[in-house]
Amino acid sequence: MWKARLTYGLWLVGAALLYVFTDRYYALVLLLASVAGPMVCVLCNLCRRTSPAVSLHLAPSAAKGEKTEGMLKLDNRTALPMGRIDCTIREENRLTGESVSRTVSLRLPGRTAAKLPFTLESRHGGAVELHVERLAVRDLFGLSRRVYAADAAARCTVFPDTFSPVLSAGTRMSMDAEGTEYSPDKPGFDPAETFDIREYRAGDSPRSIHWKLSAKLERMVVREPGLPLETSYMFLFENDAASPAAVRDTLAEAYCSVVQVLAAEDVRFGMGWTDGRTGLYEQTDVHGSEDLIGAISRLLDAGADEESDVVRRYLDGAENDYAHVICFAPHVPAPIAELSAHAGHVTLFLCSDESWPEALYADNVHVMAFTPENYLRELSYIAI
Repeated sequence: MWKARLTYGLWLVGAALLYVFTDRYYALVLLLASVAGPMVCVLCNLCRRTSPAVSLHLAPSAAKGEKTEGMLKLDNRTALPMGRIDCTIREENRLTGESVSRTVSLRLPGRTAAKLPFTLESRHGGAVELHVERLAVRDLFGLSRRVYAADAAARCTVFPDTFSPVLSAGTRMSMDAEGTEYSPDKPGFDPAETFDIREYRAGDSPRSIHWKLSAKLERMVVREPGLPLETSYMFLFENDAASPAAVRDTLAEAYCSVVQVLAAEDVRFGMGWTDGRTGLYEQTDVHGSEDLIGAISRLLDAGADEESDVVRRYLDGAENDYAHVICFAPHVPAPIAELSAHAGHVTLFLCSDESWPEALYADNVHVMAFTPENYLRELSYIAI
């Protein structure tokens, strides 16, 4: 805007000198017009009561690295022309925390609407939010600027590039078709699985008596039913706000790839993460590909966890009876010892090149480490 004011000032000085040295009628008219015209435009712009209507339109989903076409629409609902509109758009990736702003400009005559196409291309996965932060309207001569707040927004879910790792079936041999596993520590109520055989006690149900074994042992024994764990797998995702964008993107890609394979095999599992907006822990069960798409969309939109404690939130929750806990994180979770004592199996997927002493972990903890540079090679075969 300073360039426009400098140019106008030089023009005004020239018009005044022309009138002083020529003393002609046309020079006076030129000088008066040079003063009155811009001043009228400035006053009209500063006194404008109605801001231009603005809206953003964007495809709901896209692939990482794919160019997606968007549309910015502006509508001047007044008869006064807008010499120039500077529209500032902020683009934020909820997963990686990356944020950039861009400014687009156009002229808009009175009672006119305009469409301005733009291209979105995100090199990282995540829920990308676009917000029109402000509108700066200038007069026809660019001498004044009126700033308006705007609330237009659009969202595009950029899904990570997934790959197809080979999952070891060793830990899944004892599960049923729905991925259910039974507690090794305490009996339950499901007669389909036997937890233990013990001596008959007064008050035991006749239905629990193991008649064949009782006849063989020549004493009364009963079968204790097993306690089914609702779902064997719980996948926790740690989106640490202090981690680099590349690390968060790699973790999301690895996470989505593993759960995608399980969903394709019709294995039931749980997914857990922290919502960065509310700070609350979110958890959902996945029973198929349709559930998975919705869960991944919510995870990519959850934002970063400032406290980085998804494992602690999981342990403090009511629904924490999963036999296998798989945590994707940029560092070793602080309550790892408590988690290993709580769950039957723990697998840590760490996107880190730091070393750690394996002796610190219990026998039921398995660690897989990788980096953004080698994750495809390191995670080609996965044992959980």
